Amino acid sequence: MAGSLISDLITQVYMGLRDTDQTFFTPTQVGNYLNEGYLDIASRLRLLRSEVTGTVGTDGTIPFPADYVEFLSLTIGSLFLAEVSNQVFDSYSTTGDTPAATIYRFFGTNIETYPTTDTASASYTLRYAALPPKLDVASTTATFTYLPGELDRRIVAYARAQCRYLDGDTGEADRLMSTYERGLPDEPRAMARWGRGPDSLVPEPGYFDE
Repeated sequence: MAGSLISDLITQVYMGLRDTDQTFFTPTQVGNYLNEGYLDIASRLRLLRSEVTGTVGTDGTIPFPADYVEFLSLTIGSLFLAEVSNQVFDSYSTTGDTPAATIYRFFGTNIETYPTTDTASASYTLRYAALPPKLDVASTTATFTYLPGELDRRIVAYARAQCRYLDGDTGEADRLMSTYERGLPDEPRAMARWGRGPDSLVPEPGYFDE
């Protein structure tokens, strides 16, 4: 996916600021606001899907990547895996009992697995929604690689809004933020980092229940 140059979007931001001489807002300041909007919209829309491979630690743990936002899937060799609650995980790990499938949970900054005898030093693949890297605002060739072109106007509006808040024009800033946020999902919550939760069966009503 080819994205827009940060220098081009900085120019677009200035076109709506009445600051063509760049005396009140510096290009670095505007570039930083564009970066903020870029990271925000990328996390809201899960624009970047990433994959990391490695080997499970000898203690059965897998660390979160630094750019991790939300869990998508995990495979460890050919093992059948089941996400479980802390209570279920502890009920096996503290007693040494063996579950029917290899289980895992999210704890701290790691994914923990059990039994560790099944997973220690095994190869894993973790797929997740990720944050894109911040752009170097001083580079004229820096590119918003993971931003589809139709979203350019969104982060331009975001950057202009931040400038307007700074110069005290809150009415215009609110209008621009409304343009930016319209139709977007909310920011991802911390709970999104901890998987989708254990699988559960929800009984459907039968013919005689209706």
